[in-house]
Amino acid sequence: SKRWSRRLGCILVPAGLFISVLMGWVLLAIGPALLHPGASRFTGTQAEGLGIAALLGAVEIFGVTAFCDGLWQMATGRRSKWVIYFAVGLAAILFLVALLI
Repeated sequence: SKRWSRRLGCILVPAGLFISVLMGWVLLAIGPALLHPGASRFTGTQAEGLGIAALLGAVEIFGVTAFCDGLWQMATGRRSKWVIYFAVGLAAILFLVALLI
């Protein structure tokens, strides 16, 4: 129903904002170290650093998607199927990458 969709939107907005801000801060804090191994305490290879940065970036995109979907649901009272498909696909990719790392 529209009421439940709006309520879910009210949950998604702060959750997405929290994830986005946290991942943005993490990327800013450790991103340079991941991209330039050897110049910092990160002892992995450049490929490993890029993989970790890509995973953190994907989590950032997931947070932004949750935030935007929450705003959409709050405004319209409906869920967007395309955003849901995107978020589920991104979550599946994150899960697969986490298994590989």
